[in-house]
Amino acid sequence: MTIPETDSSKRHPRILVPAEIPAYERGGGARTTPLVTRNIGATGFINGITIFSPGASIPVHTHNCDESVVILQGLAIAEIDGVSYNLDEGTATFIQPELHIVFSMAHRRKS
Repeated sequence: MTIPETDSSKRHPRILVPAEIPAYERGGGARTTPLVTRNIGATGFINGITIFSPGASIPVHTHNCDESVVILQGLAIAEIDGVSYNLDEGTATFIQPELHIVFSMAHRRKS
């Protein structure tokens, strides 16, 4: 159950159920379900769930707020301001505003 949107000037907790939130195509084989966003009252942080098809990636982009990414399943490569990081299941990132980001599905096997 998703708690409905209310007056964002007041503090309200949100319980988010991804299956009840519409996802959107990001292009390149990536599909995102937005979770914590400005639409529910977030003011300085975003997150969501993105599913990558084989070989998919999200092109270079930035955000105007903090972002955290957690790898729920599989392996990924994050390029953050030109530095590549191999991310395994359970790995989390904290990415500050205005850093250039590229996420892609990794083509390596977990050892």
